Amino acid sequence: MYVSDNLTIAEENSTIEAVNNDGSQLLCAAYDEYTTLRFGLIVGASVFAIIGATTNIILIRIFIVLSISSAQDQKWNPSRLYLIALAVCDAFLCISFILIFGLDAVAIYTRNYFSHWFYFQTIIVVFFGARLAQMLIPYFLIVATFERWVLAYNLQGYRFLKFYTKNRTKYWATLVVCGLAISLRLPMAFAFFIRHFDDCPDVFGRRQLWPTSVFFLPEYQILDFYVVSAVQVFVPFAALTSLNGMIVHKLTKKTTVLSTNTATNSHSPALVKSEEEARSQSTRSAPTIDYQIEIRLNSLPDQEAFSTQMNGFVLSRPRIQKRPLQKLFSGFRTKSLNIDLGEKRRSRRLSSATRVRRAKVREATNTMLAIVTVYLMCNTPHFILTLLEQFNSTVLRDENGASTQFYMAMSDLVSVLFMISSFVRIFVYLKCNQEVRFEFRRILGML
Repeated sequence: MYVSDNLTIAEENSTIEAVNNDGSQLLCAAYDEYTTLRFGLIVGASVFAIIGATTNIILIRIFIVLSISSAQDQKWNPSRLYLIALAVCDAFLCISFILIFGLDAVAIYTRNYFSHWFYFQTIIVVFFGARLAQMLIPYFLIVATFERWVLAYNLQGYRFLKFYTKNRTKYWATLVVCGLAISLRLPMAFAFFIRHFDDCPDVFGRRQLWPTSVFFLPEYQILDFYVVSAVQVFVPFAALTSLNGMIVHKLTKKTTVLSTNTATNSHSPALVKSEEEARSQSTRSAPTIDYQIEIRLNSLPDQEAFSTQMNGFVLSRPRIQKRPLQKLFSGFRTKSLNIDLGEKRRSRRLSSATRVRRAKVREATNTMLAIVTVYLMCNTPHFILTLLEQFNSTVLRDENGASTQFYMAMSDLVSVLFMISSFVRIFVYLKCNQEVRFEFRRILGML
């Protein structure tokens, strides 16, 4: 949710003293009117926000169910903790868009006083929560993407990276990310209050979100305008772009090498030789024809001599009584054959389990790549707008210091794109994750 809380020096004095340009006392709070086009866009985006909040709540349930079902020696498996935290932030961000933008648009455009009253009863808490979720989402994406990067490059052998990929580390990483975001965003909760203008004849101009004295402290300006902008926008953008690029490069390289080896080695002499050795080994391990005939002959009734016909050949030989030593080696040969077959079945099961595990890792990596890519695409306008604010670009404000139409349009676009990135998350999971797709269909079947 993008709401600009940066004011110019010219606005500070008029804001904190609540006076007009001519020096008279400010009677009513200013508020933006909504054109029909802007109202339609905000309402349409609010509908998507309602769907996004609902689907992310469903995602929270799905991830909790999958975490419980995949647990073995504990109550639940924390391997999906980052995804649960991400879904919680996405759901709250969609709800925040409805309460900040949708509710205000309905109140002002339709002149609905109850919506206006409810908006100002919740705006400070919702505004703080929205800015907190904005900071949490990229860092949950960073810790999850970094884990995928470690697995993609097989770096689990290093001591720290091996510790990082363990499930219990996810609890600590989640606490660190939440603590960092709260510590940086907590001062904002004391920087605004609701100012009342009881003598205003317009009921919609009697309340406004107003900055406190904390807002104008130099320390707060440095923290909010430089530190938070760098931590929330620039650092995540650079980190996610780098990690995403390296993972894509690694997966592309693996796919290219695999396809090349399959094409070049399908008729190579080494492969043919190995196949011939495998066939000869299987032939040696199988019972021979002579051995089968011997077993068949020895199973006939006792007699001095006999003759039997097999495939047109007459086999005649005296009855041979098995000695104890011969029986011992015959039984050993049968047992060794059974052991070989058992080992082959066991190795086949192990290779099948390995393929399933690798497929799940690849599926999780592709899911995270898609999520990060969507986030970067939607966050690019925010990145550009923050750069313009940092350099105090003239396209954002006119000669009087008021916001330009471009600034207002970019702010609305950034807010909508933040919500859209949370809204489309469910479609990424349904496309890339088979377990989520199956569980989502099961939940729809219960409705």
